[in-house]
Amino acid sequence: MADKEHRGKGIGTSLVETAISWLEKRGCKTIYATADRYNSPSWNTFIHKGFSVYEIPKQLRDYGLGFLRLWLMEYHFLGFGTFFLKKSQQLQKPAETEEAWHLTAAILGLSFAWWIRLLIGGAPLTLFLLLFAVTAVSILCHELSQKLVCRKLGLETTFKAWGSGILLNLLLGIVGGFFPAFGSTYIKQIDWHYKPKDKTGIMFAVGPLVSLVFAFVFWVLSVIVSDELLISSARPGYILNLMITVFNLVPMQAAGGFVWDGKKIFNWSRNAWLLLCVATATLITIDIII
Repeated sequence: MADKEHRGKGIGTSLVETAISWLEKRGCKTIYATADRYNSPSWNTFIHKGFSVYEIPKQLRDYGLGFLRLWLMEYHFLGFGTFFLKKSQQLQKPAETEEAWHLTAAILGLSFAWWIRLLIGGAPLTLFLLLFAVTAVSILCHELSQKLVCRKLGLETTFKAWGSGILLNLLLGIVGGFFPAFGSTYIKQIDWHYKPKDKTGIMFAVGPLVSLVFAFVFWVLSVIVSDELLISSARPGYILNLMITVFNLVPMQAAGGFVWDGKKIFNWSRNAWLLLCVATATLITIDIII
């Protein structure tokens, strides 16, 4: 990545072109890269140079379980916001997996992670269907709210599951842990660029707002119901939505340039970010006290 003061001068594109040329001259028939979809300059550069998304079903077809070694070699295991890209000599680019399949993978992955975690703690097998319903409502409402806002702004979106995040959650579930990294809603347009003060900032704010509302609803249910099975599903619903909210409010920018949603909200409206943080802290405080 070029230094901030030198971006927009074609340096990054030149580096990518040189790297591709160097590899192809040495007989490389397939070239891989990783990029974040919201790092629009890098993403657009790779896409326009013939790369396409290299999704997990295709990785399994090509490598079997050996795809995990590829993840480890490229540190993709920790790349929750990044996607593998592939450039090959095939003339036709492979079609991306439909959004519905990505949503299904995210919902099932997180449901199983919660189920494993609670099953080890002695929860009944019948709890899975309730956990699936809670997870489905939580993820769909969070992601679809962003999709609706973008549609109002004239932008089309697509949800992409993060395979590495889902796999990590399954492993964490075995030891009683959880981390809300399952996927994200992205702008479909190839040449769309994220801008800090752009009106699309509301897209990043509406997600944690919806999740915070659901966190409150599930918390209330966990307090007022008496049925143990309902409590066992409402409590994870509260924790899941609360963690999604917190995860989406962290105002961080990674060293590689990846801007977390919390930083985008903060750049768009500090007042909106602060109100969401205060409301989240208030709910956590009430839960601790009660």
